Amino acid sequence: MVPPTAPPPELELGLDAIGQVVDRELTLGDVAAQHAAALEAQIGILRPRRAVLTAVAKRGPTPEEMERGWSWAELSLDPDFRAGVRRGAREHAAGLPDSALRRWMLRRLTAANDRAATGTSTCSPWSTADRSRSA
Repeated sequence: MVPPTAPPPELELGLDAIGQVVDRELTLGDVAAQHAAALEAQIGILRPRRAVLTAVAKRGPTPEEMERGWSWAELSLDPDFRAGVRRGAREHAAGLPDSALRRWMLRRLTAANDRAATGTSTCSPWSTADRSRSA
């Protein structure tokens, strides 16, 4: 038996966007890129929320712990806060004796700084590939 397939994704274009495509003011690719950027921003906001809710589901925290968790999730969205955490981690790594761990930390932090400088930063300095290797 062939598993059912999901319907093709919709771009959810509004009438204004459809009009701009029809009038050739924008290409369909331009509209898709705008939607992709908007989704990426939403995903960036939802990722820390999911992390907090997953922790809540596993631990059953007190209301005070919940408040702290939400505060950390909100802070993680602040670029200045993330930059400060990266600075602190870099300073900590610089004080470690030379080791594979120190070199790994410094490579990850350098990559995170590069992503932040180009506007492609995520909430975490660790790439998806790195998270899967450490799990």
